[in-house]
Amino acid sequence: VLEAQIRELQEKSVASAAALRTLVSQGEALQARVQGKRTLRPYITEMRSEGEALERKLAESSTVVQMVVENVRRLDLAQANTRKALDRAESIVGLKATVDGVASAIVEEDWEKAAQSMQRYLHVSPEASSTQTEEAALESLRKSLVWLRSIVAEKCQKAIDARDEAGVVRFCRLMTQLGCAADGAARFAD
Repeated sequence: VLEAQIRELQEKSVASAAALRTLVSQGEALQARVQGKRTLRPYITEMRSEGEALERKLAESSTVVQMVVENVRRLDLAQANTRKALDRAESIVGLKATVDGVASAIVEEDWEKAAQSMQRYLHVSPEASSTQTEEAALESLRKSLVWLRSIVAEKCQKAIDARDEAGVVRFCRLMTQLGCAADGAARFAD
């Protein structure tokens, strides 16, 4: 019986020694992995700090980009306002030139020049923010247009009565330029 117990203890001892060798080898592998992780720790720490620094730089860059976009928006608005002001100034200068051109053409009885000068006025749309000077110029042009239309209609009628075909064609064209094409066509057809 004792021999059987000794054998059983020897077998258990052999099995325990084998299990112990297995555990030791697994422990060595585990220790090698832990050592590998410890080796990577400084790199991971460095990568984390580099990532945080990159995140800060991106946030700063984003703020700068937002400021630049806002400044560009403001500059675009300023440029549009400047363009509008320049167009308005050109319109005012053009309106004065139109008034002067119509007045001198009427004095010279150059009806073609007067009608041509009046063409610009016919395409001008008055703005709500017109100045008194602009309003006065537009009113002067309105009166000149009415007066010029009546003169041209009268001259056209005289040409018709005199059977002056060239005069009729001339004044009918002028009536078209002055925005009364239907009246000019009707007179030409007669």
